Amino acid sequence: LAKSLAKDYTIDQSLRFNRADNDILSRTPATTTDRQKWTLSVWTKRAELGTGLQTIFGTAETGAAGGAGEEMGRMAWDADNELTYHSDTDASFNLQSTPVYRDPSSWYHVVIACDTTQVTNTNRLKFYVNGDQITDFGTTNWPAQDLLTPFNYAHAHRVGASHTPTAENLDGYLAEFYWIDGTQLTPSSFAETDDTTNQWKPIDASDLTFGTNGFYQKYAATE
Repeated sequence: LAKSLAKDYTIDQSLRFNRADNDILSRTPATTTDRQKWTLSVWTKRAELGTGLQTIFGTAETGAAGGAGEEMGRMAWDADNELTYHSDTDASFNLQSTPVYRDPSSWYHVVIACDTTQVTNTNRLKFYVNGDQITDFGTTNWPAQDLLTPFNYAHAHRVGASHTPTAENLDGYLAEFYWIDGTQLTPSSFAETDDTTNQWKPIDASDLTFGTNGFYQKYAATE
C-alpha cells in the first residue's frame, strides 16, 4: 500500500482479516455517547468477492451475543460487491450503493458519516469512496430524523465482524482506521488529491477531535 501513496505520508502496515479464521477486533466503550453523529474512515482492500456480507465495522445495540431480531448496525460489502449500511434500531434503515467495488488489487478509501439530526434525509448518512460521494443507491431507507443509532452505545463494537463475533466477517485488509465520535466529517479530513499524480492519498489525521468513544488504529508489525 505504501508504494502507491504519497511520499509525505505513507501507510506502512495493514491488518489482514481472514474470514475463515474469524479474525476480528472488539472494543467496548465504558459509556454511551453521541449515537446520532459519527464518522468512519478506513482504507480497505478486498480479498474475497461475492461471498455474502463482509462487515468492516459492526455492533449490536443490545450488546448480547446475537440472534434473530437483535437490534444491530453494520457497515459492510454485500454479496453483490456493493457498499451497504444496515441498522435495526428504533426504525430499521438500510442504504445500498448502486456502484460495485470488485477489484481485489485496489485499495479503497471508505468514509461513512452520520448525523441523524439533519432535516434533509439524504444528509443524515453519507457514503464516500476514494473521495467521491455516492449519490446513487439501489436501496434507500433513510434514517428517521434524530434516530439513535447502535454506534457509540456502551457495548461491543467490532472491527471485521457484525452483530456476533462469527457473523458476516470481513475477508480483506484494513489500514488507517478512524472512528470519530460526535462529528460528521468529509473525506478531506482524512485524505487529499496528490497535486502531481492526481491520486487520492491519505494524510495524517491523528490530530482530529475523536470524542470520548473515538479511536485511531494504525496497524504495525509485531516484534
